[in-house]
Amino acid sequence: VILWDVTGSLLPKEPNHKDLDGTPLPTFATGNGLWTSLKKAIIGCINYVEDNPNSMIYIIPFDDTLDTTFTRRATDEGKADLINFVTTFHFREYTSTNIVDPIKEFYKLLDLSAINYMFLFTDGVHNKDSIDNLISTIKAWNQKTKGFNAYGFCFSKQFLVCSKCRG
Repeated sequence: VILWDVTGSLLPKEPNHKDLDGTPLPTFATGNGLWTSLKKAIIGCINYVEDNPNSMIYIIPFDDTLDTTFTRRATDEGKADLINFVTTFHFREYTSTNIVDPIKEFYKLLDLSAINYMFLFTDGVHNKDSIDNLISTIKAWNQKTKGFNAYGFCFSKQFLVCSKCRG
């Protein structure tokens, strides 16, 4: 399951940048310019998944709400569809970042009879509500996964600087 932050803070500050499909990217005054790098990392994740028609890949774009989950089987055709989805996905609006709901969605998708991976791609600050809500959601991991076959990976500087999140 790929949880993908699609908020404005990932956009570049300066104009004249292109998205992966060649379309111009909007700018954001405090943007960090990671939009295309994040998309490339997600595509790398998709390509790394071993072909298996019994495995599913879920992509859940999010900002302050969840977007529609895009799901395909881990086959050549399914991965090509997912890569096309990521490549052609365009920024829509400036919002806050809600990391809690995507993690809760991952918990709903868990299949305890299979190996589950959650990749959270974000530039990092959960600002939809209290950081304590995020921390309690993360701390629920063991209860939700029952201790088996679930592995989480986060690509975010917030978790490196938030002592509450590291504990």
